[in-house]
Amino acid sequence: MPKDSHTASESLRGPDVAPRLRRGYLAAGLALIALIATLATACGPALTTGRLNSAQEAVAAAAEQGAADSAVYEFVLAEEYLKKAQEEWGLSDFKAVREYAELAERFARLAAERAGGEGVE
Repeated sequence: MPKDSHTASESLRGPDVAPRLRRGYLAAGLALIALIATLATACGPALTTGRLNSAQEAVAAAAEQGAADSAVYEFVLAEEYLKKAQEEWGLSDFKAVREYAELAERFARLAAERAGGEGVE
């Protein structure tokens, strides 16, 4: 009887493919994670730019309604939060941009309401 390292049943099954499959799944999983991470970071500027534009429009609308004179506190807060959002956008801190832009928009709307306008839609 020949001394083979394979038994008859192993010869019929072929080589063990499980390790290759595991490596393939691991590679695919890592590629998927890399893709998700890339897409998540790429969306930051696009999403926050929209939020920043909204805040700028709200501050401009509040100014048009005279909020700088009749709702000074709220209007100055809106302007300062907007400046901070723009600064953070320049530093690529997109989470901070979102937060400051939301605050700027909120105070701009409040300033517009207090100035006697209907606020910004």
